[in-house]
Amino acid sequence: MDPIQAAIEAYEAQGPEGQYSVQEVANQHGIWQSTMQRRMDGQSIPRSDYISNSRKLSPQQEDELVEYLESLTAYWLPPTRAMVQTFASEIARNQISKRWISRFLIRQQDHLTYCWTDAMDRECHQADSGQRYNHFFEELYDQIARHEIEPWL
Repeated sequence: MDPIQAAIEAYEAQGPEGQYSVQEVANQHGIWQSTMQRRMDGQSIPRSDYISNSRKLSPQQEDELVEYLESLTAYWLPPTRAMVQTFASEIARNQISKRWISRFLIRQQDHLTYCWTDAMDRECHQADSGQRYNHFFEELYDQIARHEIEPWL
């Protein structure tokens, strides 16, 4: 247990007519009286609370994010850093920084591998067009109608 919290509990256990002052209880627990008083007045929080508050995602949430990223990669959709940032921000319900993404990737280096990739070829980018997809399916439906092909399972 946190020694400051232990001192506070010992002080409060005395009741309103306690025999020891805040200074005496602080000395017994080897802590500063001013630190104990600030904690009792609600002016400071335990360091462990500060560290856990700075953590954007819980370990379970990070594990689930890793699983999701691995599933995307299995479907040949490797996520970019921006995508990871967006996913993590949605989970945390708070904006995630680029530095957090870097630290996350280092923490999860046993599960995730990251690397720089080349840009998409111009021909591939031009081929990935909604108009071309629409044209293909319109032609397909025309051919099905022209040859009177019936659907089958």
